[in-house]
Amino acid sequence: MSDFLPNAEPRGFAVAPSVPCESCNNFSPFDPTDGNPVQAYLSGSAPRCIHCGTPVDLWRACVDHLEVFESGMIGSLPLGAHNLLCQFQLRRDELTVLDLHERGLPKDARVIHINYTPQEQGWLFPTECHGNVPYRQAIPSVLYIYGRRHGGGPHAESARCSVSVTWVRGSVDPAVSSLVAAFGEYAAERYESCIVPANVALEVTLERSMTGWLEALAVPKQRRVELLRELTYGFQLDPILGIAARLVGVPPLRQEILEALRALKKARDDLAHPRERVPDAKTASKLLCAAVFGIQYVVLVNSAVADRLAATQQSLEPPR
Repeated sequence: MSDFLPNAEPRGFAVAPSVPCESCNNFSPFDPTDGNPVQAYLSGSAPRCIHCGTPVDLWRACVDHLEVFESGMIGSLPLGAHNLLCQFQLRRDELTVLDLHERGLPKDARVIHINYTPQEQGWLFPTECHGNVPYRQAIPSVLYIYGRRHGGGPHAESARCSVSVTWVRGSVDPAVSSLVAAFGEYAAERYESCIVPANVALEVTLERSMTGWLEALAVPKQRRVELLRELTYGFQLDPILGIAARLVGVPPLRQEILEALRALKKARDDLAHPRERVPDAKTASKLLCAAVFGIQYVVLVNSAVADRLAATQQSLEPPR
């Protein structure tokens, strides 16, 4: 019989920020499994508190969440990550091998955060073991968990333990890798170091989308290169992105988010001047959330542009 208990299916877009609803003061104000909450919010459909039904300001909830929890809660950041839940039996003074791939983790997944929660009062605590070289950055998919005694007891022979695994697709996509790196720096309280990778994630997503638009319009490759060289990251972000959104009927970005995106770019430029003030946790949280919301907005606009171009091309085709 397997030592492992049934695990939950990988959940959807992200684990939601756990913040109190301003109206009823209950926590977990919206359902994180209901599609892509960031894109829904940017489309004008604000999520509602699951307790009282009041619309939730998702932007403010995410920024406040990062400010409140700072480094300890990377598993519930709005990364566009997935969450895998599973359970296993933790045995006293014994080693248990936990293979996350056997529990539903995709082969190409990159684990970015793990949280263990003992479920029974057995005075046993999960302790990860490692070889001669402990891992620091890359979290392995096979874990060795020792059932360590703690507290006054009595200590059970075994106890159930839940594992929450936050993961992203482990592709070589520089946008994903950069965004994960940015949040990793924030989690380590290296607030200045999160600025560049956050910008890279947004810039790569934006330029890739605009390259696709130019290709769909049959702009020659050399001219595409020249245009993107002339339309730098700053111009692509503001005003080109906003113009494209208006042309395809996507609601404009909230002014507060747009200003945060401008501040994110400025923070990157300021890194060349060592006398500039290093961002604090509050500033960094807003800039990181701006990167997340900015990326999702680019994806939203890109999808609408693709639909519009496809419809236009179809209308130009001669009737059969």
